Amino acid sequence: MTNPSANVQELQSCFVVGMPLFALIDPMLGEPIPLRGGSAVEGVQALREATWKRPIMRIELPQQTPLLPHLHPYLVAVSGPTDPWLQTTLDVALDEHQQAQSGGLAGVGSAAHRIGGWLQTGQSTEQLAQSLQKLVALRVAAFRPSTYLRALDRRVLALLRHVIGDARLMAALPGVQTWAYLDAKGQLAKLRRPAQELSPQNEFGQHASAQPLAFSDLEWLYLKRGDKVHRALAMALGDGSLPSLNACTIAQLLERALQGVPATNPAARRWPARFASDTDHCVWAALSLFHAPLLEPETLPADIQQLLRGETQASPPESLHQMAAQVVQHLQRHVSNTAPNNNESPL
Repeated sequence: MTNPSANVQELQSCFVVGMPLFALIDPMLGEPIPLRGGSAVEGVQALREATWKRPIMRIELPQQTPLLPHLHPYLVAVSGPTDPWLQTTLDVALDEHQQAQSGGLAGVGSAAHRIGGWLQTGQSTEQLAQSLQKLVALRVAAFRPSTYLRALDRRVLALLRHVIGDARLMAALPGVQTWAYLDAKGQLAKLRRPAQELSPQNEFGQHASAQPLAFSDLEWLYLKRGDKVHRALAMALGDGSLPSLNACTIAQLLERALQGVPATNPAARRWPARFASDTDHCVWAALSLFHAPLLEPETLPADIQQLLRGETQASPPESLHQMAAQVVQHLQRHVSNTAPNNNESPL
């Protein structure tokens, strides 16, 4: 498992004093802080304000989004970089990170991610909420039925940065100066507006118009792989039987995972009994982060092929997720005879 290095002093250093600062919360899978007085749907705004003791602003999602209003993301207006809520929300984010990685290949690679990060802006709370609302809304097309990009989830934000680049993303968020969040390695990542774009005018209220996000077919294909990409990364980073990926950058990890997810399909066609669920695909993708060439079905060592062909008459047959440890043991026997390329870490 990765050793998160994020600490509140580093988080505080991301921001300046005197500019509005917000914690971004996604309550779809539960509130990060238990609400005082219960969890009633009615009156949830008052409960949140009583719990946080800070102003709260809900981010309205597109009308077609199948989420009740109390499950929409919201902003907590904290009182500057030294507000104690920064420490509390960072602790929650670190705990979520550990939960997602727990179990490694034997886990599921997923957990609630309720802390979307911390944003500083010269906008009002209402303006920031509107900017974020526009960010997550997708224009509907016949071949793209989705209307909601969950970009306020920090994992999706990281993938979005990788796929389209910071310049396009910041153009969609004209009032945001800094967006800090916890990345897949448990370190603080910062989306920051370039210094040359900052001035007293645009820091405090004068902002260019937001440029709506539009994706090419390839970009959209990559974004659709997101769930398996995030799970595969969490499994790989959390498994103690595999070598460390700490030397890899987030960009390298995301690129490997984006290529590794579709690479599971040939193996699933060859050994369908082992690929009963998305979790099995995520295990294979996680293993491909370390040594993708060794996992090509055509060149996979004979003993691993035999292991995967093995007894499948059980009801149900053992899945790849269940037999991941055995596959790793067999892979480790072959890696010493296989030279990885410069961009890969051996098993």
